[in-house]
Amino acid sequence: MSISQKPKILVVDDSPDDIRLLINTLREQYTTSAATNADDALKLLEESAKPDIILLDINMPGTKGYAACKTIKQSPYLADIDVIFLSSNDSTQEVLDGFNAGASDYLVKPYAPEILLSKIKQCLTVRETKTRLAEAAKIAETIALNAMTDTGDLGTLMNFLRNSFNRHDLPGLAKEACATLQQFNLNACLRIYVDETICELSTEGEPSEIEKSVMLRLADSPEPIITMGNRLMLIKPHAVILIKNLPTDPDRAARIKAHLMILLEGIVTKSCYIQDHSRVDALLNDNLNKVSRQAEAALIDMQSQQEAHKKRFIDIMENMVHRVEESFFPLGLTDNQEDQLLNIMSEAVSTALDHLQTGLEMDNKVREIIRSLSGVTSVRQ
Repeated sequence: MSISQKPKILVVDDSPDDIRLLINTLREQYTTSAATNADDALKLLEESAKPDIILLDINMPGTKGYAACKTIKQSPYLADIDVIFLSSNDSTQEVLDGFNAGASDYLVKPYAPEILLSKIKQCLTVRETKTRLAEAAKIAETIALNAMTDTGDLGTLMNFLRNSFNRHDLPGLAKEACATLQQFNLNACLRIYVDETICELSTEGEPSEIEKSVMLRLADSPEPIITMGNRLMLIKPHAVILIKNLPTDPDRAARIKAHLMILLEGIVTKSCYIQDHSRVDALLNDNLNKVSRQAEAALIDMQSQQEAHKKRFIDIMENMVHRVEESFFPLGLTDNQEDQLLNIMSEAVSTALDHLQTGLEMDNKVREIIRSLSGVTSVRQ
């Protein structure tokens, strides 16, 4: 890759040592430039080709990092630059301030170079994805606006509630919710979590790392609604929604909030249903397997007992025939009479054994049914 093809990164930090360290880390993969304060960085952005990513310190002389980031994001020419904050402060408020300023990520000092390179790569990947989807997003926006015009906001909500009935897992529910948010012409991301299952999705694809961090930190917030400028955060157990372009019109913003609370309630209700349904399925499978195992064990025991019963029955019959044969001589029976009696007894014994064998074969068939049932429950698990 030539220098001109390398992604461009601007490093802004008031520490020359930190700048040198960052440039040494990045120079093989990226084209780098640097500024020791935010004011010089803003001038450099006006005079030079804009970078793909800005690594921005927060606490510097003059303009602070948050203010510089807001200035960049308010510029139509610079707004698409990814900003990664570098700070030694790990408080939730600092991360929220970074998110509100429009940053793509927030990295806490000190950090390993591999972590920084990974976050830069993540930003570039998301940037490339957004570029590829730009045309599709414009088409989707047009379709969404037409749908809004035709059906109205309540119709959009009803469509979500109707379609959510056919969603039986969290990823499907998240996709349905994002499609609804797009129909509201909102740039948003959401987090749905049930037990150990977590699903994070954005109307632009994959949420940024700072968006994921904010949603995780706000999951236990006692406040159901948080508004910061045009940023709106809606929080309920099992779901968090972040809106990044809340309408500036107060009436429209109020209606959007009301609609989104209904949407959030629908997401939470469906999430709980998925959770309960999964638990019921697991309990049902467990009970079916338990009954199947018990029935199979009982039938095996019954078969063993019947085999023993059959052997005992044969022994009794053979003993009876032997005793009858021994009694022929005292009775003074002719050979023909003895043969007739033996034939009658043999036929009776044979018929009785056939009936006993039929019972054993029926037991085997029932055992096969139980084994099939056990196989079905195993597949369901």
